[in-house]
Amino acid sequence: TILLSRKMAEEGYLAHWGNAAKRYPRDPFYAFAQRIVEAKKVVPSDRLKASRWEGTTVVSGDLPREIDLLKRGESGDIAVFGGAGFASALIAARLVDEFQLFINPAVLGAGRRIFDQGGFGRLRLLGSKSYASGMVVSRYAPAG
Repeated sequence: TILLSRKMAEEGYLAHWGNAAKRYPRDPFYAFAQRIVEAKKVVPSDRLKASRWEGTTVVSGDLPREIDLLKRGESGDIAVFGGAGFASALIAARLVDEFQLFINPAVLGAGRRIFDQGGFGRLRLLGSKSYASGMVVSRYAPAG
């Protein structure tokens, strides 16, 4: 299951991967695009009343309750895609079981911190993998 911020959904995340899956089947990203298209997608939002994206449900109300319902259901693992504000809200509500931080060797300037809203003080490293591109993916769980 993919939990996707409203902003990311509206800015074209779903359209991008849907188009990639249809238009570029020989592209190396095709397998990833196809998984995005086939996955159950949930967008929490009090602004949107209905989904305009295929395979996507909009939920509103109490975010911790909605996430708990997803976890108790048949959703399996839940991947989250969204910006710093969305991540901060999930962290502050203690809804994150594991963090996968993708570190790219690029300088982008100032940005918003995801742990600003009373998030976790310490994390426990679960594993790390580096790629030929220089990117490193590190997996963490909340300590304690």
